[in-house]
Amino acid sequence: MNTLLSVKRFIPSRIDALIRKRVGIWLEKRIPPSEQVVLDHRRIFIFPTLNGLMFLGVVMTLFLAGINYQNNLILALCFLLVSLFLNAIFATYRNLSGLILERAGAIPVGAGETLCFHIKINNTNNTVGQSLRLHIPGQHTVVASLDSSGQSLVAIPFIAQQRGWCKPGRFHLQTVYPLGLIRSWSWIDLQLSCLVYPKPFDSPRQQSSDVGQGYQQSTAQEGVEDVAELRVYRQGDSPKHVDWKAFAKGRGLHTKTYQGYSGDSNWIDWLNWPNINQEQRLSAMTYWILTYAQKQEAFGLRLPSSEIPLDCGDAHVFLALKTVALFGCSDGVFAKDD
Repeated sequence: MNTLLSVKRFIPSRIDALIRKRVGIWLEKRIPPSEQVVLDHRRIFIFPTLNGLMFLGVVMTLFLAGINYQNNLILALCFLLVSLFLNAIFATYRNLSGLILERAGAIPVGAGETLCFHIKINNTNNTVGQSLRLHIPGQHTVVASLDSSGQSLVAIPFIAQQRGWCKPGRFHLQTVYPLGLIRSWSWIDLQLSCLVYPKPFDSPRQQSSDVGQGYQQSTAQEGVEDVAELRVYRQGDSPKHVDWKAFAKGRGLHTKTYQGYSGDSNWIDWLNWPNINQEQRLSAMTYWILTYAQKQEAFGLRLPSSEIPLDCGDAHVFLALKTVALFGCSDGVFAKDD
């Protein structure tokens, strides 16, 4: 008896997985992944909602009653309701037809946090674009409408569970506007991706006897003590290091570089945490990366397989977070949740 119950529970899951696989292959051909998608008749699906089916049931009942009692007023009401239903099909389809969806990036977050994939929506052919519901399977739904200029920037939430590149795949777009009788929807793949770094963990650095072994110790390096030279400003440089006096004198925008005996004080070293496991080390290193970034101080990063020299700025912080997030993974993809 228990065996039969187990088989009954197992068969639906296998059928469901097979259906999902077949539908996924069909969607890949019909709506291929792209950074920009224009919704047309091939990419939009339409079907009555539960309220729509109940509406049709009421109309059919009234129609039979009108024929049975030969009541022209009831028949006229039926024809009016049918015409309303047909117009709802056209209006709901038109609410999506011609919309242009384009990915607009996402801000990296830590594991366990909620990131937002930004989607830019434009309309063509004077489409409506009202009451649009977007969500990634298993995540919260957001509702958006186009403004008077026919544009909207939507943030689709996604809870990132693991570090690495988060690639959720297709998201669901649907609408029942204006009457709620017809549901029009589409499954869109804008090749969404976002970096998820380890969850920051405040762990004090320890001075291990192995620190420095295997690394080339530099005494004079770019640090935070004495000004060494001025270089042309690069995007992402810390405002603290910009030579504002020279800029005020009309000499252009330059950044100060520092030379000093900074030792390992601003180095985030893998060997500073000898008594914790790999994931905890990466979380601790992430915490110190964000700490230095908040203070706008130069820092360096050392991992068993790579080293990032002392520097500062948004580009340097992103490189450090990316290196820590993808450490120990060949393809870099950790966080695809169904």
